[in-house]
Order: sequence, then C-alpha cells, then structure tokens
Amino acid sequence: RIIGKKSLPIFEKPSNALSISEINNTYRIFHVDGGHSYEEALADLELASLAIREDGIIVLDDPFRSEWPGVTEAVIEFLKNKPQFSALVVGFNKLILVRDKYHEIYSRALDDTSQQAFYKLDFPWAYKIMMFMGKDLRCFYMPTYLQNPSMKVRTYIWLKKLGLK
Repeated sequence: RIIGKKSLPIFEKPSNALSISEINNTYRIFHVDGGHSYEEALADLELASLAIREDGIIVLDDPFRSEWPGVTEAVIEFLKNKPQFSALVVGFNKLILVRDKYHEIYSRALDDTSQQAFYKLDFPWAYKIMMFMGKDLRCFYMPTYLQNPSMKVRTYIWLKKLGLK
C-alpha cells in the first residue's frame, strides 16, 4: 500500500504464516497490534524480534490489560526466552521492547525532562522507573488523584495547560 509519499508494506496474514525472507529484517520500528491470545501475541513478538535491525524497537499494543491476559503472558514468556531483550517504557497502552545493549541509550533520552516537556509528556503525566523482569522499566501514567478529577482539579489542569498556573 502507499501511505503518503512512501510505500508501506502491509502483510495481511498471521505472524506465524510470515517468514523473514518475505518481510525483511531491517525495520527500525515494528508495531505489534495483532492477535490477543498468548499464542498469537508470542508469534508476533518472535517475528518482530527477527525483523528489527540491531537498534530497532518493538512497540506492543495492549500490554497488561485485564481484558487481554494473553498479551501479558506472551510478553513475560518472550522476555524469559529472549534475555537479550528488555522492556524499556510502558504507557499510553503501549510497551516498547529493545535489545539490552540499546536500553541505556534510549533510557537517557526518556529520562531527559526537557525532552519530556517538549513532547508534552510532563504534567499531567507522571513518570517513574520501576523494576520489571529484573530491569528498569520507564512508566508514563496518569496519577490516580487526577483520574476522574473534581472540577477544582480539572480547572487547575486546564489553567496549567494554558500556562496560567
């Protein structure tokens, strides 16, 4: 398919029916938003790990969602079986996986508060670093006290976004 001015290949079949010779192994970003069962999600992750270049990233949709436990199970199994990969950042219903040797490079960029502000990843979003499967995982999230906020809190957020607070 053609999207914009560039050709974007779309493979409309299950991951376990695709081969690297068919799709290539030079992708910088591989976005997985496929099946939500354990088997489908694991096949997607396995294919993605073969298709990305050395410094590439895998973006996974629906991690840790209660309605899709198979995706969570597949992530954990994938990371157990592929110790050269680790989870880098989670938020906005996405999980990004990278090879360990690039984890620190990407982490420094994510930890840069000026970059967070530039990309509007500051207030009202919170940011913390937690351990996941033995490695640092960066987390963007909406603090509980801002979820379903009162009128007072909503007004404060609105004023802050306008630069009046």
